[in-house]
Amino acid sequence: MRYETYKYERRVKKKVAKFALKFIDDDIVLGLGTGSTVRYFLYELSKYIREKGLRIKCIPSSIDTELIARKLGIPIDNFLQEIDITIDGADKVDENLNLIKGGGGALLREKLLAKSSKEVIIIVDESKLYKKLSGIIPVEIVPFSLNYVLKELSKYGNPSLRYSKSRYGPEITDNNNFIIDLEVGEIENPKELELELKKITGVVESGIFPNDLVSKVLIGKKDKVEIIER
Repeated sequence: MRYETYKYERRVKKKVAKFALKFIDDDIVLGLGTGSTVRYFLYELSKYIREKGLRIKCIPSSIDTELIARKLGIPIDNFLQEIDITIDGADKVDENLNLIKGGGGALLREKLLAKSSKEVIIIVDESKLYKKLSGIIPVEIVPFSLNYVLKELSKYGNPSLRYSKSRYGPEITDNNNFIIDLEVGEIENPKELELELKKITGVVESGIFPNDLVSKVLIGKKDKVEIIER
């Protein structure tokens, strides 16, 4: 049963990733997010660039994305600049197109890409859709601030330091920071909570992406891709 679920998710992610190519034009600056669905997009994008002979410049949101893109021959520029379109994924999407991101630890750079973009297109499969956001909010923090920030975040839910799955010790972001996973109940006002978390000294960024950062969401389903816009 797990294998069948995996095959279905893989098929749907590939479908929505390929669909996103419809929004890619020649001679643009393209922001590249991080995550499993974005990886499918990178493979589709590399083929699309070769087939169409596109001249585009891509700004990656993580070292992981950069390495995959370079391996696939996708042109990379690491200088943050005005971006025409960013293609990214999400951990959760609510009915108003607010997002939770950062499961892969790239939330700071992903938010910088979003804020620098004229258009942000989110690609997800239907399992990422929720009526309201809740659960784990990744929060990137300055390591020195750990104890203080844990205490402050406990006012909003249950915070815990994220540990690395591949080595001993905390997970370290591409910016040499820590990630705290803040478990919360249903979020009534994502924008308000995002602003409150950012006010905590030591917090660099949170994984709440309010809907004012999102242009449209492409939702991969069994037999189609649905587009939802603000």
